[in-house]
Amino acid sequence: TVIEDIKTCGEAGIRTVMMTGDNLITAKSVARRIGILTDGTKAITGEELAELSDEEFQNTVSEYSVYARISPSDKVRIVKAWQQNGKVVAVTGDSVYDADSLALADVGCAMGKFGADVAKGNADIVIANSRFNSIVCAVKESRGLFDNIKKSVYYLLSCNFAELIVMLFGTVIFSGFPISAVQLLWINLLTDCAPAISLSMEKAENSVMKRKPYRTISRLFDGMGIISITVESVFIAVMTLVAFAIGSKSGVQEAMTMAFGVLGMSQIFHCYNNKLEGTVITKNLFSNKFMNISAILTMFIIILLLFTPAGYLFGMTMLSFKQFTVCLLLSFLIIPLCELLKLIKLLLKNSHT
Repeated sequence: TVIEDIKTCGEAGIRTVMMTGDNLITAKSVARRIGILTDGTKAITGEELAELSDEEFQNTVSEYSVYARISPSDKVRIVKAWQQNGKVVAVTGDSVYDADSLALADVGCAMGKFGADVAKGNADIVIANSRFNSIVCAVKESRGLFDNIKKSVYYLLSCNFAELIVMLFGTVIFSGFPISAVQLLWINLLTDCAPAISLSMEKAENSVMKRKPYRTISRLFDGMGIISITVESVFIAVMTLVAFAIGSKSGVQEAMTMAFGVLGMSQIFHCYNNKLEGTVITKNLFSNKFMNISAILTMFIIILLLFTPAGYLFGMTMLSFKQFTVCLLLSFLIIPLCELLKLIKLLLKNSHT
């Protein structure tokens, strides 16, 4: 599978190079066959490498995809040259001669099936089945994990900032709390737990291996991400305050109940917005069973509080069907808003490329 794996790495912005003790002709033949040596790159031997100064090699290291007839010290030099060019380097190896380069690499991957104990000891990761494909799978899963962390953080920040805005501006506009402390605690208990956890259980999207690597962890918050969190928070808060204003025509309890319903249900809908990088109109929308169960259970509890006397325990009252419909519509509006933000993000990305 290595031919397809190297192609996948290339699409993911990962450069694969070969370091071998074999002769140049053999190395070039194999490298060209599996897609490492291309028309735009060259091969070099250990003898030729010795003639280059460290500065010369550092400036030209990206030109070479194959290093043949090289020694363990040459491997260390190659790894250093790539690192000095700002690259994150992973090295695979299975012999005693790979030990130093495995230790020096940012990620050393020893082959566990046939690898020497010294190589395994110096590596960061041991590939149990000794397949290159395992590394590619690990990259995909780790990128998916980073995405899930990002989705969870974005979801929690946008929802909690919305609650903060509701409490802050609600007291100013209506001269009183739109939602009581107990009601707010219930919303946090319902929407910040299971739905947020379910985002961390998402499978890696296929698109993760179609994009370039992130250079730093700062990519967790890019400019568009911060704008999205701000806009989404303000929008959820505004819809909640609109619901409170509509409900206040019937009474304070009705107003607080409608605000509770919109703030809670909008966060459930918003969980599905954060589930996917792309549009929610996809067959993968309901692929996360834990998210579906948590969303249904949370929605059931909210509806139970809105339509039964159980809400009286938390300072709420029973809503009419018309009032509930208004709450549901105001809550659902977060989905088209996020779709618009995703479209703008896509258009900006395409304009830059």
